[in-house]
Amino acid sequence: METIGLLSGIGHLPVDVALSAKSMGYRVIAVGVVPDIDPELAEAVDAYYDIHIGKIGKIISTLKKNDVKTVTMIGKVTKELLYKAGAVVPDLRAIKILASVPDRKDDTIMNAIVKELEGEGIKVMDQTLLIQPLLPPPGVLTQRMPTEAEVADMDFGFAMAKEIGRLDIGQTVVVKDRALMAVEAIEGTDACILRGGTLGNCLLYTSDAADDLLCVDLGGRCIIKKKKQGCEDVILGLLSNDRRETTLHT
Repeated sequence: METIGLLSGIGHLPVDVALSAKSMGYRVIAVGVVPDIDPELAEAVDAYYDIHIGKIGKIISTLKKNDVKTVTMIGKVTKELLYKAGAVVPDLRAIKILASVPDRKDDTIMNAIVKELEGEGIKVMDQTLLIQPLLPPPGVLTQRMPTEAEVADMDFGFAMAKEIGRLDIGQTVVVKDRALMAVEAIEGTDACILRGGTLGNCLLYTSDAADDLLCVDLGGRCIIKKKKQGCEDVILGLLSNDRRETTLHT
């Protein structure tokens, strides 16, 4: 039985990934790298460890001790941790990684961690390979079809979300009448929705293909928050492979 490692952030998606991997015959070793990991994860895997993201050396040694040669990374890890005093106490290996990168953009840090893992013989696999059954189909998932004005906002939002993704700023925009109400940056998706939703009925477009987009609880979490803030639609777009967007109406 092949062993796979799972580096977990917050949210329920890591649990779904672990269960999917188990159903495919993998032995799953999970490492929770931030606080507030879903408590169901420890029950869903063969072995579970809490090791903070700043302890890169310990994470790698734990994976190797468990004979992990392939790993996937899933769940939300907020970069805000880097800027909160005392939130991250990096080990020597993490300090060297941060010192080696030209900037601290998400992609830059992620690629540096991937390089470190692969340098130790641990391959990082495409997370979507384990969650194909969870991907929503293209199209409208609920009863009401979008209006012409909403479709125009969708097209506008798609272009804006794709561009901020290209620039590695964020993955979510809030749009109203083909104007940007809010753009996600380091504060995260929830804060972007809350900020944009205060400006009246609007549309949320997310291209968060690395994490919440692929998870059912993106819909649950964001729809609940946006309903409180007056947003009309949630548009999910898999920008990485140009699939058409999925629209959730309330």
